[in-house]
Amino acid sequence: MVIPNALEKIYLECKHLAKADLHLHLNGLFDTNIIKQVLLDEDTSIPLGFDLNQDLNVLNPKRNLVNYLKPWDILRLIPKKQENLSRLIESGFENLSINNVKYVELRSSVVYLSLLLQKNLVDTLEILLYELKQSATKKNIEFRLIFTIPRSEYSIVHLNSILNAYYILGSPKEIVGLDLAGNEDSPIPKDLGKLFKLAKERFNFKITIHAGETGSIKNIHDAIYLFGADRIGHGSMAGKCEKTMELIAKKDICIEVCPISNRRTGAIKQSEVHPVNLFIKKSVPFVVCSDNPGIHQSSLSDDFFAFYKETKRIDILRNMYAVQMKYSFK
Repeated sequence: MVIPNALEKIYLECKHLAKADLHLHLNGLFDTNIIKQVLLDEDTSIPLGFDLNQDLNVLNPKRNLVNYLKPWDILRLIPKKQENLSRLIESGFENLSINNVKYVELRSSVVYLSLLLQKNLVDTLEILLYELKQSATKKNIEFRLIFTIPRSEYSIVHLNSILNAYYILGSPKEIVGLDLAGNEDSPIPKDLGKLFKLAKERFNFKITIHAGETGSIKNIHDAIYLFGADRIGHGSMAGKCEKTMELIAKKDICIEVCPISNRRTGAIKQSEVHPVNLFIKKSVPFVVCSDNPGIHQSSLSDDFFAFYKETKRIDILRNMYAVQMKYSFK
């Protein structure tokens, strides 16, 4: 990142501030150089038309979320070996460490990982927790894990499978919540929200829902009323409705704002003012997060700096770690 001299002091302060990251996809954290090494080691076939030098990173705004998600054509193919999972996770924690991240909530769909490692869900979850603990301990970073459930007709099967593995493994304390992610226009089973609420009650989980990133404001209301969301991922569309912002503020639901991702997905056009400015004005709770820093070739420090450029509010960033810990699922 090239930084004008006038802003260099601000950027350095952003880098040095203590941080917590509450919206971070595990495979979006991996260093893309390590990804390439893993692809070679595992002799992974590259999909036709995929250019590793052009398509593995998203460095500029895309037309839409579908174009933005192209790196996952590769990310869904690795890792097939535990030692490579270890290498990838280690690369991610290196990024967190050098950017003074003290606490992180990673989110992952463990089901896809079990298919790659060719192990059952219980063993896969145990392996994942072990590797996360190894890297977190080495870098002195506290972590928690959130289960991501993809939006699809199989969401309930996916949810029941991962909750069963969690229970069999003895309900590890590091696992703290559920996330719903994917194309917001994809139909989901009608009882999925009820099952999220049941898991919240039974396992004392917290709930975060990707909603209003590129979809409609209705998805934000569904996240609140049908799923019992404690936080909302992205939530950009809330900025288009004053009543929705008032509702979120009244219920003290935190929006996970990802400034770099919001621009690069095309969800917020370059000509638009970022809705976080309205969140500030309307006292909507929010935290600054990174989403997929490995894919962006960035860091949470860069998202702090992007937030500053959107708002000119360094005072908010100076208090951000306290806000992040307040709304964490810890």
